[in-house]
Amino acid sequence: MNREQALTAKEYLRTVLEANLELRSKEDELATYRQDCYSISAIDYSKDRVTGGVSTDISDKIAKLTELIQDVDKQWEELIQLRVEANRLINNVEQSNLRVLLIQRYVLGKPWHEVADFMFISENHARGYLNGQAIQKFGKVNTD
Repeated sequence: MNREQALTAKEYLRTVLEANLELRSKEDELATYRQDCYSISAIDYSKDRVTGGVSTDISDKIAKLTELIQDVDKQWEELIQLRVEANRLINNVEQSNLRVLLIQRYVLGKPWHEVADFMFISENHARGYLNGQAIQKFGKVNTD
């Protein structure tokens, strides 16, 4: 396997990881927006009305919330498909410890310290040598 194939394997796995992270970020945004909608107060008609500017009412906020929910649902569907395909490709790797590392890091999106703890190895070993081996094997078995 040459350097170009390894880079391609790494890029593919990184795509899966980044999709997971992007969805988590979108879920945080959705949770924040939901919280903002829950804290909307009623209009105080006793105050003077100010004209101009952009007026948003509760229906605008609910519409935006609905749009965000639909977007998150769509991203979940895409991520699940991406994970299924990644798992199928990862299962082509013969060594179980390398499969575990690839799944924990790239499919489940766990940070390196959690991957290392899960595998009972040092973080440096997981992030360095073992990750390099796993990516190399992943690239080799999926390009042959």
